[in-house]
Amino acid sequence: VMTSPGNNTITTLERIALLVLYTAVLLIGVLGGVFMCTILKSNLRSVTMVAVLNLTIAHFVFLLTVPFRIHYFISNNWIFTSGFCKIVSGMIHIHMYMAFTIYVIILSVRIMTFYKGAEQFTFHRNLHSLGASVTMWTLICIVVLMLLFSYGSNNEVESKCFTFGAMIKKPGVQELNYIISSIFIIVPCIFCTFQGKIILSIVRKYGSEIGVQQEFWAQMKSLCFISIMLVCFVPYHIFRLKYLQEPEKDEVINEIFLAVSSLCCIDLLIFTSRGICYKTTLICCL
Repeated sequence: VMTSPGNNTITTLERIALLVLYTAVLLIGVLGGVFMCTILKSNLRSVTMVAVLNLTIAHFVFLLTVPFRIHYFISNNWIFTSGFCKIVSGMIHIHMYMAFTIYVIILSVRIMTFYKGAEQFTFHRNLHSLGASVTMWTLICIVVLMLLFSYGSNNEVESKCFTFGAMIKKPGVQELNYIISSIFIIVPCIFCTFQGKIILSIVRKYGSEIGVQQEFWAQMKSLCFISIMLVCFVPYHIFRLKYLQEPEKDEVINEIFLAVSSLCCIDLLIFTSRGICYKTTLICCL
């Protein structure tokens, strides 16, 4: 049963789907964070490691909001302030945009490293990596403050949350969303093409000995990141192209797709495990 137009009523099946997805996100994210702690002592002058460190922090901040989503979909009643609702609602989008941006940085560095050499892509000092991270998080804090003052001003029912579809109808917002969704769809396809060429060249180079080559496993991890983008982000943004036309009609379905996008937290498990990386890529390809 689908939600009716202009109504934020959620069916039992939809509520169960959301609870299962967010519970899985919470468990996967915590487990990945635990594993990630084992490699955080690595060289923090590496652009890739700094990006992964910030990705870990982004996951952690987002995971702090997941229990509130689980509570809401269990009770179907928002008992916290409307301002906190804006933050929890907006955080899943911020998390997705941050994860996507960091994936693009990691994949770009890996592709350039493959062709030009790793020594060109490190910070000269730890202070430089710290400065880059602080700059990024300062921008995120500014976005959060903007959410508090402007986002969700049309949400009139205090007991409800995540019902901000009407905001999309504001001038310029819909057009901006079309541009963002197009980027989220096109960029992973471009990376997939580049990565396919790289892996094919490695296979031709090493032949039957490819399984013991570190270079191969590094590129397989890159393929895993691309697979996450294709599985978690692309379907949501394809749906969003339709959602932007009637945002108040499909709010619950939009929440389900958003929950799927947050499964990108599995990336930390992939980054810390060669075996998980290989199996995940194999499953995605199948």
